[in-house]
Amino acid sequence: MPGKLTSNGVGKLKRVGKYYDGFNGFFVQVYPTGAKCWQQRLTISGRRRTRGLGGFPAVKLADARAAACENWLLVRDGGDPFSNRSRGVPTFEQAADAVIELHAPTWKDPTSARAWRNTLVQYVFPHFGKVRVSQVDIHHVLAALTPIWDDYPVTARRVRQRIRTILDWAIAMQYRTINSAGPAVHGVLLKNLPADKKKQHFAAVPYAKLPQVLADVRRMKARVRLRLLFEFLVLTAVRSAEACEAQWTEIHLDEATWFIPGDRMKAGFPHRVALSDRAVQILREVRKLHAHSETGLVFPGIKSGKPFSDGAVLGLLRRLSVPGTVHGLRSSFRDWVEETRPQSAEAAERALSHARTNQTVAAYLRTDLLDARRPLMQIWADYVTAKCAAVSGT
Repeated sequence: MPGKLTSNGVGKLKRVGKYYDGFNGFFVQVYPTGAKCWQQRLTISGRRRTRGLGGFPAVKLADARAAACENWLLVRDGGDPFSNRSRGVPTFEQAADAVIELHAPTWKDPTSARAWRNTLVQYVFPHFGKVRVSQVDIHHVLAALTPIWDDYPVTARRVRQRIRTILDWAIAMQYRTINSAGPAVHGVLLKNLPADKKKQHFAAVPYAKLPQVLADVRRMKARVRLRLLFEFLVLTAVRSAEACEAQWTEIHLDEATWFIPGDRMKAGFPHRVALSDRAVQILREVRKLHAHSETGLVFPGIKSGKPFSDGAVLGLLRRLSVPGTVHGLRSSFRDWVEETRPQSAEAAERALSHARTNQTVAAYLRTDLLDARRPLMQIWADYVTAKCAAVSGT
């Protein structure tokens, strides 16, 4: 017999709450995150209990309704559906599909969903894709991560985070109570690393050598916009994605300020960048290069409407055989501050948009110190560009 719920209706539910089907205690629970879970309330031996029947849309309405009916009949006959928790619980692969579908609308990059699934298909599903999400334990997770932890550390950490997200979803769906991809996994994997690899940082170019690197980049046979993007990254000390995806609507040349909205920042909070004279000059040069472009990107890449990738910027360093990373350029700036202007350490932290670990201090010090950062970023730009000119002989 049909109930009140329909698949289309459940898909459109937004408000947090319980929506009953009309019989057998069967309902769908909508959570603040937007996740939806089939559940059923049953009275067993005088005690009311709630059983999860799977998440929507991984588990279809008809299947969840049939499971609810089966549970009700079992209880009527004196049985206990809680004695077999595997029924109605999706496999890890099904849970992954549900998580990807849930989060995909919020991801800025339309290729993120495909990237998520590709890494899971390659590194995770062969180990425990068919295992019920309630049964995935630390041994399953280690089996997937151990083979790639040393050789592909960035990929391994990304895979681990995705496993952890899926298991968090499973906890929210009441399929499990702990996350088997938590700190314990990281601790076990670190024990297997050589001592010199247990703490890794992004390789940075020593700040004293940075002017020479910048001079070499200026002389390279590469796209002008890419070379200017590299210099802009050095001068502003922002993360590569923040510069690569910069929009003209964020730039205020008259005020020498770049306002990055929170949805483009790692911490999720807006960030103001104090632009040095050379940084402003770079922006004016870039604008002349594509004055008639319809794209809003400050540094449009090779493909129309697309930004340069982090790999394109890193390629400049690799062509020069420089043992550093793009992210490490931020460390170069921070090292320069620490060794030459330690009194500006707080301003440097704000320039880097680092989150404060001391919550008490963070609660009282709320200014972003933009006025204090302006002279600091100008001195940094003068240091880099003056020495760059010196080594270039110009």
